[in-house]
Amino acid sequence: MNEYGNLLIAVNEAEGPLLEGLRIAREGNSWATVLKVVPPFQGDLDLTGVRDTKSVIGSASHGEEARLRRIVYENGMAAKVMVEPGDVADTIIRVAAERKCDLIVMGARKKAGRLYRYLNGNIVNKVANGAHCAVMVVDTQPESAERPVAMSTEEPVPAY
Repeated sequence: MNEYGNLLIAVNEAEGPLLEGLRIAREGNSWATVLKVVPPFQGDLDLTGVRDTKSVIGSASHGEEARLRRIVYENGMAAKVMVEPGDVADTIIRVAAERKCDLIVMGARKKAGRLYRYLNGNIVNKVANGAHCAVMVVDTQPESAERPVAMSTEEPVPAY
């Protein structure tokens, strides 16, 4: 019997957590929900002459949803894909509860600096403490990833 029947895969810019979550769902023959949380709309928007304002505001979310659906499909899976506005941690916890998930798979930077944590809060801790299910954290910058190479025409590029 599968330990996790219903997974929530919370994605950010890195594809590692999404791919790992899809792998777990595929191997465990589990249901999967892919969730991308976007900031809620705040501020003024000049839409003079635009008839369908909802489509303009939602077009970015629709594009992200289509990108995630493509990745899910390319990995041979079927999953519910959601793009939700709101606070990242609160939205992940809420959707996991609504979907009755057994596991949340999410990404985090292993070596995130203090400034990053100060600006973004510690989302992983908030989710782990607030969720009513297990939380798996996937490093979004694994050591095995290729090192960035400086591109310069003035200095030779060092070999690693």
